[in-house]
Amino acid sequence: MSSWLFDKGFTREGKIVWVTLLLLVFLVPITFSIPPNTGVPFTADVFDTPKVWLLRVGVMILLAAWGSDIAFNGGKIRYSKAVLIMYGVLSAIFIASTITSIEPMQSFLGKYRRYDGLWSFLLYGVLLWVTMQYATSFRRIKQILQVFSASSMVVAGYGLLQALGLEPLAWGVKFFEDTQSFSTYGNPNLLAGFLAFGIFINFGLALSEEEAKLKSYYWVATLLNAAVSITAFSRSVWVASVFGIIIVIIYMLRFRPHLTAVDYGFTGATVTAVTAFIVRSLSSESIVMNFVSRVSSIFDFKTGSAATRFQIWESALRAIKERPLLGWGPDTFRMVFRGFQHEGYNQDAGYRSVADNAHNYPLQVAAGIGVIGAVLLHILQFWIIGLAARYCWTMPSDDSAIQKSKRGKEERQQAYKRALSSRMCYVGVLAAVVTYIIHLSFGLSLPGATFLLWIGFGILLVPPAQTREVQPLARAQALACCGALIAFGCAISIWASTLLWADHLHIQSQAAQSYDRALTLSKQSTKLSPSNDQYAIRFVENNVKAASQGLVSMEMAAQEVRKLTVKFPNEYDVYLMALWAYNAFGQADSRYIDEGLALAKVAVEKYPQGLAMRYAYAEMLVTDGQDAKAVEQLEFAVASDSNFKEARELLEELR
Repeated sequence: MSSWLFDKGFTREGKIVWVTLLLLVFLVPITFSIPPNTGVPFTADVFDTPKVWLLRVGVMILLAAWGSDIAFNGGKIRYSKAVLIMYGVLSAIFIASTITSIEPMQSFLGKYRRYDGLWSFLLYGVLLWVTMQYATSFRRIKQILQVFSASSMVVAGYGLLQALGLEPLAWGVKFFEDTQSFSTYGNPNLLAGFLAFGIFINFGLALSEEEAKLKSYYWVATLLNAAVSITAFSRSVWVASVFGIIIVIIYMLRFRPHLTAVDYGFTGATVTAVTAFIVRSLSSESIVMNFVSRVSSIFDFKTGSAATRFQIWESALRAIKERPLLGWGPDTFRMVFRGFQHEGYNQDAGYRSVADNAHNYPLQVAAGIGVIGAVLLHILQFWIIGLAARYCWTMPSDDSAIQKSKRGKEERQQAYKRALSSRMCYVGVLAAVVTYIIHLSFGLSLPGATFLLWIGFGILLVPPAQTREVQPLARAQALACCGALIAFGCAISIWASTLLWADHLHIQSQAAQSYDRALTLSKQSTKLSPSNDQYAIRFVENNVKAASQGLVSMEMAAQEVRKLTVKFPNEYDVYLMALWAYNAFGQADSRYIDEGLALAKVAVEKYPQGLAMRYAYAEMLVTDGQDAKAVEQLEFAVASDSNFKEARELLEELR
């Protein structure tokens, strides 16, 4: 095992970096928090919180080990000046946008269950940098891709079981359509993003491999990932994969790799399997689960999810227009959306629906960090793609190692084969990266999948990278540097683990059997993660329930409601919770109805399309005897969403 993992170029610290990087590539995609044989997850957010915790802790190990390696041993630093400059400027924009954000701490951490804030962007930079420093040979790059291939087999295999109706876990809830794959990502769209890598990286490995058994394994992985990309029924990856396939075809025509019977056989098997799942879907009456209906809906811009997608994009454009320079802050789209919501969204998506993501990465980034930052980010990405595409276009015979070789013809041929194999792996990574970026134009970017994009960028930057030799530091300086990095990494890891534990306490508070126990646990989770509005909302809810049982005074619970609205003035859900609480208090003391009505006026003005809030406002107006004003709120709600049953029933009762 050690001989497979490490070549002669690894130092002791370098080995720590390498093992950690490979573990992240394997573990992050397959990790989620359902324990075996139980129905209670370790964390409230089953999928994204465990993944982001692994990344936050793992990247700190990478950073400390790499810094120690350079401090003690010196070596070559690999870099690209243009990429460094662009990433540096972009980081400055992210930081400035975070400082000026409507919720700075959320912009740093990222929205709960999304985590696409400044912290994640800094992690991506470390992953790109460390990958460039250590994935410096075809052997090492292939190791990363092989480990990813094994992870993709687990993810896609689980997705296939779901598609066949063989779900092994008793979730207790229905996430999506029956037999729609979501696997270890909890969302078909996020799974689709992962499969963009799974399809093309495994394909590149298959074409680069000469040993028949390994080649067959990579083809099985390709087939499995391709099949599950159908059963996830996420249209974004279908559209994006067309571009990836075009890239692969262009480079195959360029290099004309030798194809064996195994390649032809598995190509046919992959096409057959994908076709079989498509044909199988045609019997479904569900628009989502029928392939033809799903593809047709891409071009139906007036109804269904395509219509709501355009409405979300228009809302994002309105938000961008309001703050074009630095945006509203990284990962604040959920808070911003309600204030700029398209008027037709409630009718098409339902009044309960809220877009916590723009479903279009360029618009998502522009709303978060501003237009300049969004443009620069995409220039950076396509700059790297351009460098990689230019390198890949060179023929293997042009590699300097082959040209300088003075060995015999047979050895030169072997060198050519190795160069061709490496080129096909690079093409697989290039196609995967392009496919994922195009997928993001219609999908979601979350760290659990996007970290692979930045590792891919690191791989693609290795051939065109510049190098600079650095000398090791004096021992005392090296020890000081190593100690500082370890201390920093430990501090960040402890913080990340504290946030993970807070989410554990949050789910425990939901499962608690008594009001006082639920209140205690939710208070602890709020204390450990004070910037998380969902924990704070749960704490207030438990206070209100505890007050109804006489465990705390009503005024004490009301004080927590007031603190909630002051601390989170931009959260729509916070206002909903506050109005619910005031409605509950108002049954016993009319003073709270007056306080709630004052808050409701502010909330409705802030979020005019918030129909659930208008309904809560109407209920308080009825309690206060202001039926005519209640009718106004309910008429607006019913006109905006004709399917709002509760509002329609209350309106008819008042009339």
